Amino acid sequence: MGPAGTPPPRSRVWLAFAAVYIIWGTTYLAIAYVIDTLPSLLAMGTRYIVAGAALWMLAPGSWRARPTRRDWAWAFGLGGLLLLAGNGIVSVVQNKMPSGVTALIITVVPLWMVLVEWVTGGGRPKPLSVLGILLGFGGVALLAGEKGGWKGGEVDLLYVAALLFGTLCWAIGSILSRRGGIKLPLLRSVALQMMAGSILLVVASGIRGEWNGLHLENASTMSLLAWLYLVTFGSIVAFSAYSWLLTVRPSAVVSTYAFVNPVVAVLLGAVFLGEPLGPRTVLASVLIVGAVVLVVYAKARAAKALQASPAPAK
Repeated sequence: MGPAGTPPPRSRVWLAFAAVYIIWGTTYLAIAYVIDTLPSLLAMGTRYIVAGAALWMLAPGSWRARPTRRDWAWAFGLGGLLLLAGNGIVSVVQNKMPSGVTALIITVVPLWMVLVEWVTGGGRPKPLSVLGILLGFGGVALLAGEKGGWKGGEVDLLYVAALLFGTLCWAIGSILSRRGGIKLPLLRSVALQMMAGSILLVVASGIRGEWNGLHLENASTMSLLAWLYLVTFGSIVAFSAYSWLLTVRPSAVVSTYAFVNPVVAVLLGAVFLGEPLGPRTVLASVLIVGAVVLVVYAKARAAKALQASPAPAK
């Protein structure tokens, strides 16, 4: 929000949504290029330590500010949910799973968010929101029916289950981040989450045995450029925009990025990685975009109705 609780400029909100919708849709392709010649979790860990440190230095105010123990505790909690479980699992499963399929499974994030908010005391989802989510899953079901693209040729349910767990962790982390557990300005809070998450990712990569497999001399130019893209656009720009949107818009509306990212990822995967793109994919993409429209419209209508309702008598 702006000064004195005034709404932020609409143009700023739409730019933030564009960053999350489009840039995060391209990160699946970038991750595919990165993990082609670099260890998955270690690449993500170094991605976030560089991005977090850069963002901390660039954020307004003194970069010498010292986070409290409570700030660090929250940062490790959120970094573990969002970056280790959420992003880390994505980087691991993409060693076998097509980038488009990965993005499609992540579409369940809005449903997890609705359920988490409901379980933690939020209201029941509006019928139109439910319809939008179901429509989005219908599109996912169509896309999931496309054959080919998996390394080895067969769907691995263990990878699917792991990715579903990662989406649940991402949803919980997103909900918790709205509670302002880190008592720092937004950009510094995001930077601290990145640095804490990067430590967890690097430790996990060591446990997974990735350190022994790191040979920078074998890293391709494409992998290094894709890693740099993830640091700048995927982390600093898009993740900061996402964190800010969670403070000014309902989480269910912000989470609609999960319906748009698959469309971008599937198209890029088809063009650059040769992943299947047939009539079912096109139809599913239309359904997913329609789902985004329904969810956003339902939330906007509910907010307008709340503002128009008469104040209670005193």
